[in-house]
Amino acid sequence: MDKKVKRKIWGGEKEGRKVSPEIRLMLRNVYLSAIRNTNRDLRPIKGNIIGNLYSTIPIDDDAQKDKQKKNKLLEQIISFFNTDEWNDFIFKGNKSILDHLDNLSYLTEDKKQKVKIGLAPFEFNDFLENLIIQLPIYPESLIDEEHPQRFFSITQNGLGYNNLIYTAAVLGDIKQRKFVVETEYNLLLIEEPEAHLHPQLQNTFFNYLKNLDENEERQIIVTSHSPTITSKTDLNLLTILQSFQNRIYSTQIDSLNLEEKNIKYLQKFLDVTKSQLFFSNGVILVEGISEALLVPIFSKILGDKYDIERNGIEVVNVNGTSFEHFAKLFNSENEKKRLNCNCSIITDDDKGKKGAEERLEKLESLMGGNLEICIGNSTFEYELFINNYENECLLEIIESLHSRTFSKIIDSSLTLEERGKILVKTISNSNNKSELAYLLSMKLEESENFCNFNVPEYIFNAIKFVVDV
Repeated sequence: MDKKVKRKIWGGEKEGRKVSPEIRLMLRNVYLSAIRNTNRDLRPIKGNIIGNLYSTIPIDDDAQKDKQKKNKLLEQIISFFNTDEWNDFIFKGNKSILDHLDNLSYLTEDKKQKVKIGLAPFEFNDFLENLIIQLPIYPESLIDEEHPQRFFSITQNGLGYNNLIYTAAVLGDIKQRKFVVETEYNLLLIEEPEAHLHPQLQNTFFNYLKNLDENEERQIIVTSHSPTITSKTDLNLLTILQSFQNRIYSTQIDSLNLEEKNIKYLQKFLDVTKSQLFFSNGVILVEGISEALLVPIFSKILGDKYDIERNGIEVVNVNGTSFEHFAKLFNSENEKKRLNCNCSIITDDDKGKKGAEERLEKLESLMGGNLEICIGNSTFEYELFINNYENECLLEIIESLHSRTFSKIIDSSLTLEERGKILVKTISNSNNKSELAYLLSMKLEESENFCNFNVPEYIFNAIKFVVDV
């Protein structure tokens, strides 16, 4: 059922304290909506942004003198039309109307209808509303008497660039008003600034907005679906809106249980790709490229219900085992101090490696809230082999990559665990691991039945946790 939104306005820390009309007039907000018709808004129509900008530019610092000088300018502009040629031109149009109107009116002079055509009376600001923006085609270095400048109109420009022009005009208007009304506080609201802009321009645009926010007396609030913009934002300024289990959550990153070291790490490593986790319905954190390549395919093997792409789940490759920084985004038991979507970590126990037990104990201590830890035996490749040691697709790939040790890997006189360890030792470097994962991903995608591949249980559990909410 639709509910009417009620709003309250108060000043100070305690609710209920009224704000005087004088104070409220000093608070001005400018809203740039996601659906901007810049072709219309930049045209010379009443109330357009270019007219607004020029209307606040003073000719004289004294308000009374400024008005007088602008009126004098207007008189000079109108005087350009007071010529014989112009008057003769207007007279001809006037006469063509009167020739017909005389025959449509009474003959008596006092009842005969008459008209006189002339310029409509207007104020200085009315004139400013007729200013237009043109886009020069040629650089100034090519312009001379024989090659004059030519222009594109706004309608011939791209929507993205028109958005930038419109935003620049709005920013210019805000800055100019500040000179006129020094006590005015401006709030700029921009919805989806990424609209019609490629990532490089999004970067340029947003970096400029950040600079304005830091160096000028205004506040800027941006709503966005762009990981490009998110990755460039100070994490402590981010507010994440999420829909989870039929509820809407608003979470500020600076309210989470993050230490300074976590913030610094995330700020450095949350690039455009990893920042997509803020827009996802769930997150799977993995150690490396091998898991990042294969987990989405494994989810398809589990059936449509668990297809992570269709469910809006983001796989984030942390390039190692530094899960703690990401885990603290999700693991609080307080729903107001965590991101409200499920997150699972896929990692290995690295059995036998130095410091492995301590790492796992520390990782498991982070589990809680919306965070689940899913641990595989030994390594990711070991789990793949143990669960698919007779799978022809996997064996063909291993043989093509490691023909010398392949006979030992398939030696039935050895235990399955021993054969798995030989494989792990054979592909111990990252290049071998990623090559195996890449070839396997290609093979599985090309096969109609995914080569009847068995998904290791701990990976199934990780996928299930983020999908089944």
